Amino acid sequence: MKNITRYLVENFQGKKIAMFLYIFKGDTTRYNFDSLKIYNAMFGPTFFNHLVVEVTFWKNDPMSKKQRKRDR
Repeated sequence: MKNITRYLVENFQGKKIAMFLYIFKGDTTRYNFDSLKIYNAMFGPTFFNHLVVEVTFWKNDPMSKKQRKRDR
């Protein structure tokens, strides 16, 4: 996380970022969104206007859909 933050500050300070892609693994049962809080502090509240969330490993078969509904 420190390396990413340093890279962003060194290379994008004062520049506009059109999109921020946040990728996380969909088969993980617990999510830690602390990094989003850090980026929000760095870039301000408009950060979320440019955020795109990508979920990988998301099973989309009928049985998995039923299980997700049941587990809510």
